[in-house]
Amino acid sequence: MKRTTWMNQQEAKKRNKMLNEDAQKPAKKPRRVPEKMFDVSLTIGIPGENVDDKVFDLLVKWLEYRAKRAILALERGDSFLQLHVQGMVGVKTSSTRILKREIKEMIGWESNGLVGASVCLKSLHYKGLHTVIGLIGYCLKDEGAPHFKFYSKNVSEEQKAEGHRMHNIYGASEYKHKLELTLANIVGRALQFCKY
Repeated sequence: MKRTTWMNQQEAKKRNKMLNEDAQKPAKKPRRVPEKMFDVSLTIGIPGENVDDKVFDLLVKWLEYRAKRAILALERGDSFLQLHVQGMVGVKTSSTRILKREIKEMIGWESNGLVGASVCLKSLHYKGLHTVIGLIGYCLKDEGAPHFKFYSKNVSEEQKAEGHRMHNIYGASEYKHKLELTLANIVGRALQFCKY
């Protein structure tokens, strides 16, 4: 019985020594994923409702300090005619998932749980109109309409003109994977085909 007590004391000493050593070690820092530059297309909408102008204004303020380059437009969708925000953002982040959460929190949608509200981000794949210039043109398609609001950061007038030109040649058909060839676009399509 004395031997058991002695063994228990020895085990307790070892345990205390290990606990003291652990307490003296610095705490491990959580693993941090390094940030890198992402170019993403951005669509913010609410099914069956118009997105409020305030959302657009909040995004503009956020992009002023957060984005390296951006283009943002308040536009009306072709199918349901609902106002939504469309854009292209160049931003440093560790993932698009984290960026999406950041945008939802900034708008206030993360906390109040607005039903159906969506923030859709897709990394650009740099083909067709899913390029920086292509999305600039796509965002400018409603230019001149009464509902149209627009913001850009580090986007030149030349890039806007090139975006307009690309959208006029390829249009929404690039997204629908169909195209009607006309005298106006056949040369541009042939050049685009030869480019890839």
